[in-house]
Amino acid sequence: MRVRMANKTKPNSAGRPSIVTILVGSLVLFLLPTIAIVAAFIYEIQRSETNQTLQYLETEARSLSNGISNEINEAQLFMRLARRALTPLIERGDRTGCEAVAAELEDGEGTLKRFYVTDSSGTVVCTADTALSGESIASTSAFEALRLGGRLFMGAPTLGPNNRPTAPLALSWRAPDDSFAGVVGAEIDLAVVLAKVRSGYALPESVVMMTDSTGVILAQIPDPGGSIGSQAKTGPGAPFVDGIERDWSQQQIPLGGDLLTLSVGVPRSILEARTAQVAWWIIASLAAILVVAVILGLWLSSYFVRRPVRALVGAADKLGSGDRSARAGSVGGARELATLGGAFDHMAANLDAREEENERYRGALEEARDDLEARVKERTQELALMTRKAEDRADTVERRFDQEIRLREIVTLIQASKDLEESAEILRARMQDLFPGTRGSLALFAETRSELETVARWGEQDAFAETFTPDACWALRLGSAHRSGRHGVGNPRCRHIEDPELDVICAPILVQGEARGVISVDLSKMTEEMIGRDGERAMSTLETAAASIGIALYNVRLRGALRAITIRDTLTGLHNKRFADDVVAKEMARSRRSHQPVTLVRIDIDRFKAINDEFGFEAGDAVLREMAGLIEHFFRYEDVCSRYGGQDFLIVMVGATKIDAIRRCNTLRGRLNDHNYFYRGMALPRITVSIGIATFPDDGSSEDAIVAAAEAALSTAKHDGRDRVAAAPGAAPPEQPAPFSTETEATDSPKSDGA
Repeated sequence: MRVRMANKTKPNSAGRPSIVTILVGSLVLFLLPTIAIVAAFIYEIQRSETNQTLQYLETEARSLSNGISNEINEAQLFMRLARRALTPLIERGDRTGCEAVAAELEDGEGTLKRFYVTDSSGTVVCTADTALSGESIASTSAFEALRLGGRLFMGAPTLGPNNRPTAPLALSWRAPDDSFAGVVGAEIDLAVVLAKVRSGYALPESVVMMTDSTGVILAQIPDPGGSIGSQAKTGPGAPFVDGIERDWSQQQIPLGGDLLTLSVGVPRSILEARTAQVAWWIIASLAAILVVAVILGLWLSSYFVRRPVRALVGAADKLGSGDRSARAGSVGGARELATLGGAFDHMAANLDAREEENERYRGALEEARDDLEARVKERTQELALMTRKAEDRADTVERRFDQEIRLREIVTLIQASKDLEESAEILRARMQDLFPGTRGSLALFAETRSELETVARWGEQDAFAETFTPDACWALRLGSAHRSGRHGVGNPRCRHIEDPELDVICAPILVQGEARGVISVDLSKMTEEMIGRDGERAMSTLETAAASIGIALYNVRLRGALRAITIRDTLTGLHNKRFADDVVAKEMARSRRSHQPVTLVRIDIDRFKAINDEFGFEAGDAVLREMAGLIEHFFRYEDVCSRYGGQDFLIVMVGATKIDAIRRCNTLRGRLNDHNYFYRGMALPRITVSIGIATFPDDGSSEDAIVAAAEAALSTAKHDGRDRVAAAPGAAPPEQPAPFSTETEATDSPKSDGA
């Protein structure tokens, strides 16, 4: 019986392949199409890398072309600013000052070189280049085009000395009557322009070349030497001077009637190296996959086939020997073998075994249900946490967006302000919009840069020092935001914070890498949400505000400095004639609306030529400077003092009647006459002044008329013997007081007395 069962169950395996043979064959059939696909993939990657490199070359050339155009536009704008700075000096005859300004404009590695200014005949009257001084450019196309009414001239590029490519750039400058007065010109150094834009865009391995319309090389980077002025070779695969084959991309730039060509080349070896690197990486990956697949196949064969088969054979042997309780159990392995083991156990199991199996299934189902419920609960909690985080991020983004809008509004207002005082008012009014409930200050470096001055405060006013040295602030030392006070654990406290209990963050104001000031904010009354973990959120906001506000304040200060150049007399520091004429016109217009008088006072130094002839022009300049200081200090803050000519001063007294002006001018005349003037330790002779007075609208109804009336009154004072005050007709005769003494003028005060 037992033998018959064995014969019936013995399989007939003759002629059948082994499982290992089947696995190896399947692996081979799998690898053949995989290798073909990988080969096609390598070819496609190689073609894609080539196309991407060529597209990048075209984009690189376009970016460089745009950068060169922007540099040329900036050069034209800079030329207009240079014209605004140079022409007033030429109009005043200050050739030395003009040459000094021209030298400062050429200082450094700038785009513009060889600044010059000509008169209407084309003769160079101002330049820092001694080779150009006194030369005539009347025969040049630039001068002829500007003389005929042109405003801007841009010439074609050429190769100058030392093979430097330059392009002429010139602007006309006009006299006050809008007639042609001359030319302000310079040369654009195209090599500097190309170097600037290449440093910001080009690949380190690339070659950038600029050629003219005939293909002659004007500039190239890098320049091994000997190529400037030669014919360019930029065809596909054309080699550079170093012999390396390159692929090229070109862009054309119109300049001064010529058409420049900008070429960018990259070595072909870079493309080949990248393609080879990708191919070797794929081959290595394929080999690794093959090795792993073979090892995995052998392990799977052992785990899923041989071990289950041995277990089944052992159970079958026990059953054949008469052991009815023999079971195959959980043999594992492949699905077919597991099914065979289950069928074997099913054949030998009884009803009790079936019931036990059913119980196991029910227990497994309960366990799976509990596990599923636990997973659903855990996933629900995760989703709730993710929702809260998303809401927090949305609030943070909204808050930052709101802060950016407020910061842009503050910066816009500062940029529109006319001076630092208006900017300080804006900061005092708007900084609490950016940092609600806080107090703080903004300090800027003084002109000497030896200390900082607080120009704006908001919130409580007694928390920060009015002035302090740069080493008193750790943010200026470190060049980054610094937190000090009771929450800045381990951080040194800034000495310009007068209250040690404050929690303050300081951020330096950096412009072009140089510290210009510092912004300090007290965080004591800010919420933890606004401050952030360890103050990082407040630090980030303050650093952003310092960067934006610092650039805006720097621009305001720069505009003020440029404006001071155009409205101030360089010798005396008073306003110049142009500014005085503008003030007269504005005050007369305001007087017509308010019906308040405006009085003009002309002061002229008697026998000033004799001082220059006897003691020299430097002594005369010293007298002008000292007298200008006395005059400016004497008059009120709202009165405008200006140097109107050589030794002639004009004072615009707003709201002063002629009688008031006569009284004040007699007092001034006495003080000026009794003042002792010294030059290099030597006392100068007694100096007297003559003064003419005219009042609007009594002595004239227009600007020219009132200025002429004041000048006529001055002429009357000169004609009557000098050293006196004369008023235009219609005024009460001026009182000529006795020689000035401190006792008679004890009740008078200097400029701030409000008289």
